[in-house]
This record gives sequence, C-alpha cells and structure tokens, in this order.
Amino acid sequence: PTGGYPSGALRPRGGPMFQPPISWVPPRSLASPATVWEDDSDNSAEGPILVLSDLHGNLDLLLRALRHGARLAGRSDLTVVLIGDYCDNGPQIRELLDFLCDVKDHDWVFEGMLIRPILGNHDLACLLSASPGVFGNRAGDWWHRWHRYWNGWKNSTPASYGSRDDRAHFCERFPERHLALLEDLPWFEHIDNYVFVHAGLSVADPVEDQLAFLRQKDLSGLSSSGYENYRRNGGMPDQITHKGWARTNSEAWGCLLVTGHNKYPDRVDFIASHRLGLHSCACERCFNPRLPLHCALLRRGATDLMSPGGAPMQFKVH
Repeated sequence: PTGGYPSGALRPRGGPMFQPPISWVPPRSLASPATVWEDDSDNSAEGPILVLSDLHGNLDLLLRALRHGARLAGRSDLTVVLIGDYCDNGPQIRELLDFLCDVKDHDWVFEGMLIRPILGNHDLACLLSASPGVFGNRAGDWWHRWHRYWNGWKNSTPASYGSRDDRAHFCERFPERHLALLEDLPWFEHIDNYVFVHAGLSVADPVEDQLAFLRQKDLSGLSSSGYENYRRNGGMPDQITHKGWARTNSEAWGCLLVTGHNKYPDRVDFIASHRLGLHSCACERCFNPRLPLHCALLRRGATDLMSPGGAPMQFKVH
C-alpha cells in the first residue's frame, strides 16, 4: 500500500503513530533531496537500497529510518533490507512483528518501498525455543539457552507477550502468524552486487557454497557443514551468529557484503572495499534510549565501497 502507516492503513494493533524524534531537525539540504544523494542510479528504473541494522523491537526507529532514508534519496521507491534481529531487548517486539506481518500481507510493500527482511540470530533463537524441531534442529532444547540473549527478563520476547518464564505458556501467547513470519524469513538476500546476511561470510569458502547452504534453511546437517564454528551459539550457522567475522573483508567474495549483528569500537560502522558492517546497538536502548539505529543508502552497480562511485551514505536515527 502507498497510503502510509500514519493513516492507519497498516497500523499494527496497539502500534504507535509515527512521530519524528524531538531531537531530529531536517537539514536544509533536505529541501532539495537530489543534492543530498547524488548517484547515477537515481535515474534508473530501480531506486537505491536502504539497509537498516538490527531493530530489536524498535518499531518507532524503523519508521523514522524509512522516512528519513526516502528523504535523503529524494525518492520513495527504495528496496529496504532489514538485517535481522526483530526479537528481544526492545520495547515494541510484538508491535514490530505485527507490523512486518501486515506488510507481508501487502506483498512486502510499504509507502512505495519494497521491504526485504532477513533472519537474525535472536529470531532463530526464538524459533528454536518455540518450535524445537524447526529447520531439522538437532541441537536440543533452546528455551533456557535463549535466556542468555536477553538484557534481563523484562526486555525478553516472552515478556513482550505477557508470558511467564515457561515455554508452554509463551507458545500459547505467541501468535501463529508471528511464528510463521519468522520461519518464512530468508537467511540472506542477494540484491544487485550486494549480499546481505546477519553476521558475515567465511573468507575460506566460496560465497556460492555458503549461500547454497543458507538457501536450504536446514539445520539437520549443520554439524557436518563446516559452518558451526562459533561454539558460543552452537546450533546456529556461523553466517548468522559468528562474532569473529565482524571485520572480515575479501575481494575474492566477488560481491559486497553487508551485515549487522556486531558492535564496533567507538560505535562506528566498519567499512572496507567489500564489506559494510553496521554497528548494532538498538538492543542497548533499554539501558540508554538515546542510542541510534545505524542505517545506510547503497548505490546500485557499486563494486568497491571505498571508491567515490561506490561509497554508501551512512546515517543514524534516534
């Protein structure tokens, strides 16, 4: 739909109307958006790509980022990649999943933007806890393992649904459409020359082999795949959870890799020739609500993120 969330066309049950953050003042240059985002792809049939870091139940930040990204691009026909982690450690987990379900019901279009969410490790932990056999999981019961993903019980996903600390009680309250949404999410997106995956890619294996593994969404062979090396989160593919891949970069990938998941020194995004790592800190807003959501506009046709013609436009919303 193009009518917009504020009009109520896609307003999640109990969800807030969009309000710009008090501290946000549009720069004067936004009066002429084309002067902000100078890119040959502006005149192409396809709009730029907008990517947002881990949302962690912050629906308000998502809506601000979508509108701010459209203003910067000077057009609304963006392809928007959500890099995963909608669950856990945020104030609007249920509302965010409701919103995504509503957008899914409208062919993943919102205000002229094509929304492309992928799975994060927190979302996979939620799925494995609520539906232990999902994706052929053989890593056993995840309910208690999931607890270490939360910044305290009150910021957990079960608490967002008014659940007790009990798997059966949570499953009773977790809507089937939320479960189906998370289960249907792809584990990566490949758009233009970009590969979007939550945590990263190995520099030792061909990209196509890794994407073929992720495309199957099958955990039954994970232990023999060679992609279960991050033992702290055993039972998940490295590409979705490996913190040790936060700063990898390789021209041999043959693509530009875009990730979230990681926390970088001084809260500065990591950028190299073939890698953009968006700093993930929305999960810490339960401790410091002033922390922003890290975002970037990406140029179609780019082959090097450090070159003048390939550099992304990075921005934050509060």
